[in-house]
Amino acid sequence: AAAAAADSTAAVPMLSRKAKRKLKQGKPSAAAAAKPTPSPSGQCGRGGAQHQVSANVTATQLRQPTTHLLVPLAQDKVNAQYLFSAWTLRFLHTLLRERLHLHRLLCIGAPRLHEHWVQSEPQPNTASASSFLLDLDPRLRPFHASASRPNSNSSSSSSGCVSSSRSSSCSSTKSGGSRSSAEAGGAAHPAPRYARFNMATGHYFARAEAAAARAALPFRDVVAVDPPFGMPLPPLAHVLRNLLQHCSADRQSAITTDGSVPVLFFFPYFLEDKVLQAFPSFRMMDLKVDYDNHSSYKNARGRGSPGRIFTNVKPHLFVLPEEDGYRLCSVCQRYVAAENVHCELCGVCPSKDGRTYVHCADCGCCVKPDRVHCATCQRCLLPVHSCAAVEQTSAHARCHLCGVEGHKRTHCPQRLQHALDRSGSESDAAEDEESESADVGRQGVKQADQRTKRHAAQSRKKTALSAGKKLDNALPSK
Repeated sequence: AAAAAADSTAAVPMLSRKAKRKLKQGKPSAAAAAKPTPSPSGQCGRGGAQHQVSANVTATQLRQPTTHLLVPLAQDKVNAQYLFSAWTLRFLHTLLRERLHLHRLLCIGAPRLHEHWVQSEPQPNTASASSFLLDLDPRLRPFHASASRPNSNSSSSSSGCVSSSRSSSCSSTKSGGSRSSAEAGGAAHPAPRYARFNMATGHYFARAEAAAARAALPFRDVVAVDPPFGMPLPPLAHVLRNLLQHCSADRQSAITTDGSVPVLFFFPYFLEDKVLQAFPSFRMMDLKVDYDNHSSYKNARGRGSPGRIFTNVKPHLFVLPEEDGYRLCSVCQRYVAAENVHCELCGVCPSKDGRTYVHCADCGCCVKPDRVHCATCQRCLLPVHSCAAVEQTSAHARCHLCGVEGHKRTHCPQRLQHALDRSGSESDAAEDEESESADVGRQGVKQADQRTKRHAAQSRKKTALSAGKKLDNALPSK
């Protein structure tokens, strides 16, 4: 007790002798009583703000902060932080680790997958069985700053307080001392498993984290990318290609279609065209990816989640769980959903949205089951539609350069010739404008010379008149 009192006295050197004496006797001073202390009831008044806190934090909670401690930043226009469900995590673990034997993961914007991967490591402190996280959320740094996992048999001995606020975090104990959340479950180490990273620009926010990420990239044998669904894909594709250049693809080239590192790209099925434009070697799998905190991306709906996985892994190696209705199509040599029936006329398994498509003989392709063929519009549309509106839309959908339907001006085959013709006409117009301006300039110079000559003649005339008047005044009068 005396040692504890001495430590507490040394921690407050600015107190008076009387206050120190009271503190030794067990009576807190006014300065010590004014300090905010965390309350196990769920609020912390530190810094004048009311933070939502979690008391009695365990090591399991520290290893999985996105599940137990942190509130997801789910604003679509700002963060869009949606997290994988437990079913999705179990599937990815089974596919990558047990079937494809890929153990060194790089997570770009998938913090819950990173936590699940680290939690299920057979040997925690080996570089061959680890995961590295690149994410924009700075709240993840204190939890993933340690290279070693917290002891699974220990928990926070004191009543800890970890904030789950979206903008700040705090951790403290009832004993009066404060320590970080990493120290609550294990020793603090440098951060070899996390780097704050902007996937749209490829920017690291700290030099030490950037160095740790570049040192970890050569050991990665699989990459998982979970970007915001509204992000433009061309800059993301450029950043991802730069990262993949530093990853090792020696052993993994046999399981991918392009010979590079296996990539799992999570995106909705209705944006398939944009994904394939940015990543031509990718192919969409039929797996419905579930997210916990998104109502539209859960399996609660009849057709399941619209989230899909785009990957460069060979389709027959991307094994989907048969207990959930997925099966192997012997013709397409890939695993498909139960409702995705193979079409002999088209030669593919056409379903994409969780329904069984039907073949239209007039269109020559498979369409959604709620579409009917319209002879006026010459396509399959909803039963209730306006043919005039469809015709007007088709007219506006034509190419602005050549006027042909089926493509836009960005993909027009005559775009280069049109640009050359336009540049030639613009250069001719520029030359004409330059000649006109040169003529106007020469005419202006000529007019300026004429004005200068007139002004000089007028000044000489005035000088002569004034000299004559002076001469007349100087002569004697008769």
